[in-house]
Amino acid sequence: MDHSPLSDHPHLSDALKSPAMEVALTKVVEGGVSGYYSQFNKVVTRVLDEEDGCKGYFISPLIENPEDQLLLINWDSVDAHHEVFEKRPGFRECIDALKDYYKEFVVPWHIVDIRKEDLGDRN
Repeated sequence: MDHSPLSDHPHLSDALKSPAMEVALTKVVEGGVSGYYSQFNKVVTRVLDEEDGCKGYFISPLIENPEDQLLLINWDSVDAHHEVFEKRPGFRECIDALKDYYKEFVVPWHIVDIRKEDLGDRN
């Protein structure tokens, strides 16, 4: 099973420390996972790293179907994602880089107010 370099513990930990976590289940076209990771690492990571409201991200295949990818993105707020990022050119750049790998268009949802104590982080 292919794994992204972004599926490690530090990336997951950063995503879970989020005040507003975007959750997206991406269904990748058959045989497209390697290309999806390549484009994600080449384009999306650069765009997200330059985005002030983004504080980390994690991506990993689902064991039940490795072509399904779980994407978690740590945002300062839901508005930082929807009202700021989605109106910038970088958002369209991300969509354009990945669109050939989508089996279907991704519709994300958000989880807010995750508390550190809920994660067992006592630091």
